Amino acid sequence: MRVCDLENWPPQPSESFKDSYAAPHLEQAIIKKVVHVQTAWIIFECEFNDEHRLGAKDQIRGTWLRALYGPNPTVGSDSLQGGRSGDGEKNTNIILGWTHTFSPTMLLDTNGSFFHLPIYRTPQNINTKWESIIPGLATQYIEGAPHISITNITSTGETGSHDLEQLGQINTSLTKILTRHTVKAGFSYLYDNHFNVSAIAPEHGSFKFNGQYSGNAFADFLLGLPSTAGQGTPGSFVTRNISSQWAAYIQDDWKVTSKLTLNVGLRYDLQWFSPGPYNNASLFVPSLGKVVVFGSSYPSSIIPADQQLLQNNNRLTLSSQANISNNVFSFLGRPDKNFAPRFGFAYAFLPNTVLRGAAGLYFNLLPASYVGSMFGTSPFVDNATYTNSTTYSSAFTMSNAFSGTGTFGGNPYVNAEHSLETPYTEEYNLALEHQFPHAIDVRIGYVGQHNLKQNNFDGDGNIAPDLNLADPPMLTSTVEATRPIAPFSSIYEYMDPLFHTSMNSLQVGVHKQYTKGLAFGVEYQWTRVLGTENLNNPSGASPRDSYGPVSGITPQVLQVNYSYILPFGRGQALFGNANGLANSIINGWQFSGIVNAQTGQPFSVTYDGSGSTTYPGLVSGRADRVFGVPLYPSHRSKDEWFNPAAFQCPSIADSSGNVLCGASYGSSGYNMLRGPGFQDWDMSLQKNTRWGERYNVQLRADGFNVFNHPNLGTPNADVTSSGAGTITSTSGTPAYEARTMEFAVKFNF
Repeated sequence: MRVCDLENWPPQPSESFKDSYAAPHLEQAIIKKVVHVQTAWIIFECEFNDEHRLGAKDQIRGTWLRALYGPNPTVGSDSLQGGRSGDGEKNTNIILGWTHTFSPTMLLDTNGSFFHLPIYRTPQNINTKWESIIPGLATQYIEGAPHISITNITSTGETGSHDLEQLGQINTSLTKILTRHTVKAGFSYLYDNHFNVSAIAPEHGSFKFNGQYSGNAFADFLLGLPSTAGQGTPGSFVTRNISSQWAAYIQDDWKVTSKLTLNVGLRYDLQWFSPGPYNNASLFVPSLGKVVVFGSSYPSSIIPADQQLLQNNNRLTLSSQANISNNVFSFLGRPDKNFAPRFGFAYAFLPNTVLRGAAGLYFNLLPASYVGSMFGTSPFVDNATYTNSTTYSSAFTMSNAFSGTGTFGGNPYVNAEHSLETPYTEEYNLALEHQFPHAIDVRIGYVGQHNLKQNNFDGDGNIAPDLNLADPPMLTSTVEATRPIAPFSSIYEYMDPLFHTSMNSLQVGVHKQYTKGLAFGVEYQWTRVLGTENLNNPSGASPRDSYGPVSGITPQVLQVNYSYILPFGRGQALFGNANGLANSIINGWQFSGIVNAQTGQPFSVTYDGSGSTTYPGLVSGRADRVFGVPLYPSHRSKDEWFNPAAFQCPSIADSSGNVLCGASYGSSGYNMLRGPGFQDWDMSLQKNTRWGERYNVQLRADGFNVFNHPNLGTPNADVTSSGAGTITSTSGTPAYEARTMEFAVKFNF
């Protein structure tokens, strides 16, 4: 077993930094603290397994796994210096188990595990306390340089965060075998503890230079005279999300007859969330029309300016004053009726023929980090702006930009959260299988799925209704001016169980087990998934306005895999009497491959609302359908995949007769068009040459996308763009790979 120095890998950048720069020369400090790190990606794993028998009835086992995925330097747009100095994770997984045999027909198995996963997103400028360099800058738990914006020069800035995921789990199951029954019952408990430390925008402070003092923005930077400065309040925010999951189940495999087996089971799931130890939970409660801080008194971490603003508008209260629970999750509710029955059967009604079916209910418990919208908003998080004097003699510099009192925006954002509902899935399937001669089996089946009460947290598009958005939009005013609930900006209601999908799939499979040098498998699926996964109107006033095909799922998929040992050489069908050198050359060749072919990905046709002083409230969304115009041209190509004339943006004319785009949310269907199909052919040719009984040399050539088929991405779907309908990129789902060849030699002994 290799000894791994995981804690000190990879080495940090060798250039050391000093924190003793004089404050008047802060801009020079920023220039000097530029680090360039080369891109690399290293994965390192160590694992140890052991089993030990304690007498005739007891056995213990253990696994220890340590894996290091970086953190490695990455190139990206996050920093002008080239991404981050460390992106990655280090995880430790410890698993212990105990098995006790009561009798030949009764077995108890118990196992427990602990998973420790730190995740790093480390900026370039590390080991530097910027609050000791920049006077007045709030304490920064996340390292990184401040954001610098110079007019007509590329801006620079750094972001980052640290996460820690800890999972403790214990499972136990008891199995009893009877004459016709195998009964199994079990219990499990999972403790999920997730920490997040993030820098509050603008991370590490921000400075903007526009040349208002010298007439040149870069000269103002060298003089250290920003037009504005800003910083997050607090500088960093720590969140701890905690949940406990309990589960119990019982199932019975009943051999009714020699031809019929039934499987019946029941599972119960319960999940409770805890608010964490930091006393900083707050939510906008629609029924009260106020932000509720959960507790009996306002904690010291509340921002005084935000507290004053909300109290002046009668928009702030304590949970104790509102006569609701001080525990935010008790207020949101804890679903406790998560009973999930399941049933299955297998019936061999003819020789070599089996009919299988199953149906069941499955609850989708959530990671603790998903349910955290009550943390990190006003009145506990905001950002302060410091506006400089336009007079040089009274202007502040970067050295004292935060010495005064900053101003906070008059329209803070807050979150609401729907009462907790456990998402669940109804699954059902039926399949007929038959075993033919020559080791060939055929399966034809139906698979159905109905997903209900889905909140689509962390999904694409508008997944949380904005409760503070006017509907219909008031085009003659800005969005902020028409917010119905002052003084807030957006109020997103997270975890709203608005979304649902239904899947129906025909699946056909043909497989041949390895005989006479040949094995293959063919799988075909025709799948239809319809439902809602986001909102066209962000207010949520029409929650079904995006009903249609679900993104990322294509109707038809064909996958073929095959492997064939060529019948050449001694003992084979061709040249069966070959010996010596001739046999060594022609024997041992194997050809294999994988084919993946599927229809195109769905997409929606959109528009971008025009900017207008007359109508500042114009919106963006899906386009209107022009009925009677064909959706596709007679010949689809990358230059015109769909017909842009079949769509138009909802428009309105101003007083000068100018037609402006964005009068309403469009009427075209969600994901109503499909992009180009996808096909990929991967092949491998191997030559194995044996020497005696112990040695083998393998020559191998692998080709990926061997025909170099240009798998195209979805087209530009914005009808207000000059390139609408054109394709300028390769496929992202599935990922396109240019033709790649790999050659290898392997020596086994």
